[in-house]
This record gives sequence, structure tokens and C-alpha cells, in this order.
Amino acid sequence: MKQKALILFVTLALLIFSGCATIQSDYISAQRINSIESYEKFLSKYPNSEYEKEVRERIEQLEWQRAKSANTVASYENYLKMYPSGKFKTNAKASIEKLYWKIAKKNNTIASYKEYIKRYPQGTFISDAISRIEELNWQHAKALNTIDAYEKYLSKYPTGNFIEEAKRKISYITKKQKEAIKKKEFSDKLAKAKNQREIKKIIEDYSEYDFADNAIPILEDSIIEKIKKHGIKNRFIIRQIKPIKNAYVCRVTLKPYPEGELELLAKCRIVSRAFNKQGFLTAILVCRGPSIGPGFLVTTEYPADSYYKLMSEDLKDFSLMGKGSIHRIDGKVKHGGYTFIGEGDQYNRLTFVLLNQGYIYVRGIGRVITPTGKTIKLGY
Repeated sequence: MKQKALILFVTLALLIFSGCATIQSDYISAQRINSIESYEKFLSKYPNSEYEKEVRERIEQLEWQRAKSANTVASYENYLKMYPSGKFKTNAKASIEKLYWKIAKKNNTIASYKEYIKRYPQGTFISDAISRIEELNWQHAKALNTIDAYEKYLSKYPTGNFIEEAKRKISYITKKQKEAIKKKEFSDKLAKAKNQREIKKIIEDYSEYDFADNAIPILEDSIIEKIKKHGIKNRFIIRQIKPIKNAYVCRVTLKPYPEGELELLAKCRIVSRAFNKQGFLTAILVCRGPSIGPGFLVTTEYPADSYYKLMSEDLKDFSLMGKGSIHRIDGKVKHGGYTFIGEGDQYNRLTFVLLNQGYIYVRGIGRVITPTGKTIKLGY
């Protein structure tokens, strides 16, 4: 009897030892494979083993690593769905927020940042989101560049980051709008001026405005615009003198050098340049030959006068007969068989504009002698 009991005991012990050895062996095998599938297979076979807790923790860790590797909102949400109170719950939620913030920044729109704020009203990047929305609203205001746009920004952000700049913009636009009205008045009055005294009086009345320095160019532009809009009508024109292709477009005063008659050639060369104390180009001596001799001065009398390309280039065989060029004549100039005699002061230069129709009289006092010897008085 005792012998049978001993045999039974030994048999049971062997079975238990054998079972434990198998569990341990399978656990080591699962560890060696180290995959979610290997651990799940182990749990399925041994649901209540001593390794259960350790295996489940390892599965969670692998699921977290899988979520991090994918690094998507869906992967982190899937982890949280499986482990709502998991070890990496806080990290998963933080990672999801970072991804939504990344999306908001990539889209970089007011709507995308508002979506982030709606989702995370106490979020990590809430301050940045609010700042970026303000910046985008400011950029929109600057793009519109109107008083209304800047005032809307100030109303929305009374203590915003760009309030001083917004106020400066409003002040600047207001000033420019007032100047535009005054400039229109100025231009209209100049167009109606009958003599030098009236022109000088108008300039004095508007002397506080910068555009007063360009009184004559403004008047010229006003007249030329009317010519383009309403046609030449009875205005004097020399149709034989046409613009030259690829010639320079300029607004200048032409004066003979030395004193005497000048032939305004189509092709000339620069001999020398003169600058004022501020370093601005004021005159170019242009001659027909290689040395200083009979020629003419191309001068500027107003800030709006221009011959930009002649300032930095040593040019030969160039022309000032580009389409749209405005020539004021001071003295006697011969061109295209005609003689132009400018007899007005700086407020009343004999002025022509070169358009497709020809060489058109704009304003000023002087005479034109035709190839047949006929004298035409202009501006008297």
C-alpha cells in the first residue's frame, strides 16, 4: 500500500515538474521571438501562468512601439482604445496633440488654428495658436492695405502685437488720401493757369505738399492723359517725327551747348555727366562727335524728370526718342527739318511728347519753323 502511494506521488511530481518546464520553455521561446503574436499565443496556451502579468505588459509595450513607429493619430488612438488606462496613455495623448498641431501649422490658416484650439482649449500650443491667428489676421489687413482693414484688426486686437504699426498705416493712408485729393485740385488748377504768375501762385499755395515740387511734370501728365483719352483734335503735331524703337524714354529739358543752334540727332553719345551736392545726376553733355564740341545738355529741373539708363552707362549711338518721351526745349533746337525755339522760362518751357501719332505739342511758349519757312507760334 505504501509502495503504491509512493509511486503515485513520484508520478505526480514528475508530471508537475514536466509541466512547469514546458511553460518556462514556451515563455523563453516567446521572449526570443519578441512579437505581439508570440506573446498572445503564449497567453492563449497558458492564460493563468505565473508569467501572465509580465507577458501582458510586454504586449502593451510592443503595441506602444508600433503606435510610435506609425506616428499617426490613428495609431495612437488605436493604442488608447486597447489600453484606456495604459502605461503610455499620457504619452499617446500628447503625441496626438502634437500631430494635430503639426497639421495646423502645415495648413497655416486661421481655420486650422481655430480647429486646434477647439480640440485643445487648454493645449500645450494654445498660446502659439492664438499668436498665429493674430499674425494671419494682420497679414490679411496688410494685404488689403485699407483703413477699414487696419481698424478691424485694432478692434479685434486692442492690445495686439501690431497695434502701433496698424496706427501708422492708418495715419499714412489717411495722409495719402488727403494728398490725393489735394493733388487733384492742384493738377486741375495748374491746367487752368493762364500765365507764369498764376502757376507760381498755385505752387506757393500747395508748397506744404511734396508734389508741388513736381508741378510742371504733373501738369504735363495731365495734358498728355487728355490727349490720349480725347485725341489730338486741333493740337499742333508733327507727324513726320516718330518714336524710335529701342530708344530711351525720358522726361528732360534740352539745351544747346555751347549757346547757339542745336541739331537733335537720332544718334548721339555721352561726353560727360554733372552731379549736384547730394550726388544726383543733374545734366548730361551729349555731342555728335568723339570730343566735346557742338552738342546739347540733357538736364533735369524737377524730381520727376528722368533718364535713368543714362546714369550708369557709357553709351554711344543712343537716342532720346523713345515712345512717351517728353522734351522741354530751352533755346533753339533743329530736328526732322523743323526748328524749335523755346522762349518760355522754367514754368513755360516749349514742351513736346513723342507718341505713335508723332511729335505733339503739350504746353509752353515758343515757335516752330517748318521746313517751308512758315513760323507757328505756340502758347502765346
